Amino acid sequence: MVVQVSYKVHMTYYHESTGSIGTDGLGPCVGIIAKKTNGSIFCAHIASSLSGIPSNVPIITAKTTELINKYLKNADLVEMSCASGNIKDSSATAIHKGLVDAYGTKVKALVQGTGIYFKDGAVGLVQADTIKGTTEGPSDDNGPMDIK
Repeated sequence: MVVQVSYKVHMTYYHESTGSIGTDGLGPCVGIIAKKTNGSIFCAHIASSLSGIPSNVPIITAKTTELINKYLKNADLVEMSCASGNIKDSSATAIHKGLVDAYGTKVKALVQGTGIYFKDGAVGLVQADTIKGTTEGPSDDNGPMDIK
């Protein structure tokens, strides 16, 4: 199945839209769909250049909190949905913890999916690289959203 959205976000970037939006190709990366108070949707594909070895996990968490706060303020967030292609990967769980540290209970549990999107007023997941955008990044994307 192919999910068609207005805008597809490229890996390590983010984009904000009032239309349908999504990202796919999530392995240990984390895709987020954040509903904002102004009615727009913030979509990001967060990667980590740091490996998920135990000594890096607290660093990944702290750097995720620092990075996301540059682009999305807590006061602007209604709720955030998060997906990863491997929810047991330590870098994915560390990224998710960094998001929870930044936004608390506004962040939903990390769920399994290789793609996440917002369309027709709801968040959806795909289990394969099947999100296609009328427009696709990275040319109009912002970022980077890479934990280094």
